[in-house]
Amino acid sequence: MSAADTPQTLDPLGGITARFTVFLATAIAVVIATTFTAMSVPEITRPWAVIGSLASLAAALTVLVVSASPFRAPFRRGSAIAFLALLALAVWLEAVSKLGADTHVLNDWGALVVAILMFPLGCYRPARELVVAAVVMAFVVAGVPLVHMHSLVTDVPPLVFSIVITAPVLGGGIAAAAFSRSLVGDLTAWRETARSAASVGTQSATLTAEIEADRLALLSREILPLLSSVVSTGRLTSHESDHARMLASSLRSTLVDETDRSWLEELGVDLSDPDRESDAWQPAQRAALRAVLERLAESWPGVDVVLTVTAQDGETHVDLVGTFTRGTRPSRNQLAPYVATMRMVFDRVAVRSSQDTVQMHFEVPNPI
Repeated sequence: MSAADTPQTLDPLGGITARFTVFLATAIAVVIATTFTAMSVPEITRPWAVIGSLASLAAALTVLVVSASPFRAPFRRGSAIAFLALLALAVWLEAVSKLGADTHVLNDWGALVVAILMFPLGCYRPARELVVAAVVMAFVVAGVPLVHMHSLVTDVPPLVFSIVITAPVLGGGIAAAAFSRSLVGDLTAWRETARSAASVGTQSATLTAEIEADRLALLSREILPLLSSVVSTGRLTSHESDHARMLASSLRSTLVDETDRSWLEELGVDLSDPDRESDAWQPAQRAALRAVLERLAESWPGVDVVLTVTAQDGETHVDLVGTFTRGTRPSRNQLAPYVATMRMVFDRVAVRSSQDTVQMHFEVPNPI
């Protein structure tokens, strides 16, 4: 299990399902922020700050929702940092909006919203990163009671309020980290078990089996009758000699054709890969494309797939064009699982639909 592994990178389809968690947390955050703001109107001394806090929260939620989209997978560290920075800005702008008038910090929405929005990150980011994020955001919200210490109408020390409001933030962040770590561990263990238990057929083994099958067919159909005839007569006629040479040539051609066959051609696609770039792809890249193509064929029978692989300036570009029967082209939502899967192992995945065709372009990253 790598420290950089996330539930989304190990299970791209699970990342799509997790978007419902994002939507739910976003809706709850919006309701809480607007309700608490309306209830705290008498304490607002700087309207521009409260407007800024709500705008920053809206920007943070936009980053979260957009980054969780399967068409932008995986959810990157930069997106998480931008989301948390905007969230921290929203918390402090809300604090500024009540300077000198906040009598009870427990009716502020900042800490509660941060705690709620920390949990969805557990589906997209590694556990160690989430723990760091929880600690940082706890320090962010802990300072809010301290700036309101002169306006509080209670004898409870501000430090106590700081501890109280940081507890849910730390709890949400640590829960997200625990969820991420547990899921990554389970997925990694499942992969290792499947890898060790399954009979992993390599390309060479597949080709060998096909060649053996062709050999047996040729032996049973042509070569064995010829040998039987020679054995029974005890001599080799000129016609049988010519026939033997023809069979030898046919066998050599079969062996050469099968050896030169690309693994992509086994998937039944119309392939153009003149430089055999696909032969150098990593196992994960082959598995992803194979799964996508096989699933497309199962879900939309009759789809005609053309795959073009080209090398340009040291980079491998791939264009996949699927032509569907009239009226059966998949929608954008139906394509989301395939795009999410491809984005885990390929770069610059772009999808475009027009009438009865779907075009997907992606680049194969150079091996490190």
